[in-house]
Amino acid sequence: MTTNPDDRTVFPSAPISWRLQVIGWSAILVILALLIWLPRAVRMPTTNSALFFVFIAGILFIAWLMNPRKLILTRDRLIIERFLLPISLPRDSMSEARIQPEAMTPSLRVCGNGGFFAWVGWFYKKEFGLYRAYVTDSKKTVVFRAGKRICVVSPADPEAFIECLQRSTY
Repeated sequence: MTTNPDDRTVFPSAPISWRLQVIGWSAILVILALLIWLPRAVRMPTTNSALFFVFIAGILFIAWLMNPRKLILTRDRLIIERFLLPISLPRDSMSEARIQPEAMTPSLRVCGNGGFFAWVGWFYKKEFGLYRAYVTDSKKTVVFRAGKRICVVSPADPEAFIECLQRSTY
């Protein structure tokens, strides 16, 4: 956690958990094996094979760009910084923040990235209903309500994040 002079407190996202690393690297190995085997098995022309590779590599790259990097708390916003398309939530709409390890277990992925080095997107859990997740370590999850929706994030230091959030929100 770092506090900047312009009244922004920065919390790095939790490091990518061992479980997510296993899921991500296993998926990459399976995809690479398919990229090598599939063109030969179906006698795919080289151009189609190259396009297939570029398509799969593009999906993986976009998934990586959407991973949460840090959480920035300002006076009036929570910004979930990513390489692509940061998310900005108004602080005055936030309530009910709590640390809840393994908050996403069990959940159903509705739309999003379910394991390429993060869980990002829309998920469903009976306890929460439909919710948004920006998680890199399921053991460090913080759950909060932002307006009418539930959000789950994973700062590296959940206790400090909750303390800072509650200090000026409630």
